[in-house]
Amino acid sequence: MALIMPNNALIGAAIQQSGAGTDHAKMVAGFEVPNTTDNQFYYYVARDLAFGPMKNQAALPPEIGGRALPSGMFVAGAWGAGGISLIPRLDNRFGWLLLAAMGDVSTVSDTTIAHYLAGGSGADAGINTHIFRFYSSDQFFIPYLTLRRLLPHPTSTYELGEILQDARVAALTVTGAAAAPVTADLDVMARLYQSDYDFDFNPGWTASYDEFDHFPVANCSGHFKVESTSFQATAASVTVVNTLLPPAQSLQIGSIDPIDYPVLGRAVTVTATILIEDYGLYVSTFSGATNDGLTDANATCIVYKADVDVEFTSQTYISGTEPYRIRLISDTSEDNVAWQARPIRVQPNRPIVLQVTATVLSTESGDPFTILLQNAKADYDLP
Repeated sequence: MALIMPNNALIGAAIQQSGAGTDHAKMVAGFEVPNTTDNQFYYYVARDLAFGPMKNQAALPPEIGGRALPSGMFVAGAWGAGGISLIPRLDNRFGWLLLAAMGDVSTVSDTTIAHYLAGGSGADAGINTHIFRFYSSDQFFIPYLTLRRLLPHPTSTYELGEILQDARVAALTVTGAAAAPVTADLDVMARLYQSDYDFDFNPGWTASYDEFDHFPVANCSGHFKVESTSFQATAASVTVVNTLLPPAQSLQIGSIDPIDYPVLGRAVTVTATILIEDYGLYVSTFSGATNDGLTDANATCIVYKADVDVEFTSQTYISGTEPYRIRLISDTSEDNVAWQARPIRVQPNRPIVLQVTATVLSTESGDPFTILLQNAKADYDLP
């Protein structure tokens, strides 16, 4: 038989929901309610599908009795885990993954991101800004997902569908680099499907996708800013980490399935490689105060804190000359981002670059960090 190629593989996700009330209430009630409604699944073109079911097996420990090899094996649990890599399209479906990673969303209609941040609204017909944030009353909350992965085969009856439920996003990284498309990488944990079949041959799933043209690139009108100052970054990435309870700590007697993946803590980190124009930011990370690149300074025990603002845009337009945008931004009123720099490495025949890492800190009120998505989609309300 000919080799099986990946062309017809699928990855789809649907947010689990149940009951009535607000979208948040429905998502909270969605635990152990896998989504089976075909038209609520959103499918994504992917660069890598390392996510899938796994069955963890272990050998018996060493025993006294004259045998050199293990005397047996046992099943230590089964769940879903792994990564999904993609080039996001900004016109629709990627927003559902942002909601899964962040936990809450609201929409300001007819308003660009720039006008929203400036305090305006309603002046940009057909262009909407979606604000993805931590849920204000429970910053540990993220929704549950039902996931479908299709393993392809030239004969459809041999295609294998894998179904997982109660999935949660453990990490989302958005990366932009010069002369390259922006990428998004997700790490996901899930439980195997708890009703009917985990593995479904010839499931009959069909996929539709967003417009392929509406992907962001790092060389259009985006930026990398620290405290409102733009820097010549060659690469920048933002990672949202949701630390989940490890599967082994959620197993019970009588089942190979973990019970749940509660969120233990969260982190947002930013990294960037910057072409040096002056050494102000570098010295700032040591002195603990903004340096203009001209003023002598000493290292102190003060942590340098300053806002971060990263934006990527598409080559295509929503209307007129307004592109699709994604903007990842800290609370501009709080300076709640702590910066540190790696030692500057000087190499022959290469420009001087600065590598920085930033950690987003909590705030007393408001949103410590938001992801803003600008497109023409009306909202991300649950169906």
